[in-house]
Amino acid sequence: MDAGYTTPAPVSDGRNVFVLFASGLVTSFDAGGKRRWTVLPEKPVICWGQAASPIIVGGRLIMHTEQCCALDLATGAVMWRTPARRRWATPGALRIGTLELIVLGGGEVLRAGDGMVVADENDCQCNSPLLCLGEE
Repeated sequence: MDAGYTTPAPVSDGRNVFVLFASGLVTSFDAGGKRRWTVLPEKPVICWGQAASPIIVGGRLIMHTEQCCALDLATGAVMWRTPARRRWATPGALRIGTLELIVLGGGEVLRAGDGMVVADENDCQCNSPLLCLGEE
């Protein structure tokens, strides 16, 4: 079964909407529906579509397609790109103190600011991370 061309859910920062298509195109619209920018940061090589939705972390649009990359919300410019295991899971966002992190479905944990891998704990297949922090 194909994931389709519009399977990823759009995400919003409260002022703009960001959409990732299976073709690899990413588009931003303002609140009035006017297109702000469209970019192709990376062309997917898989043939059955894209399932992971983009998220916003640290003031950047985070996408996990063939790699994990961060786009500037204002322009769509690639801020960083990090090789990561290809999965079909929407990343999770995590903050520890002032450190903003991204947890990928493959188990990699990246710093939102620069995409550096700070941990690699698991090799999950397709599930989105569930982040639960309890009190000690």
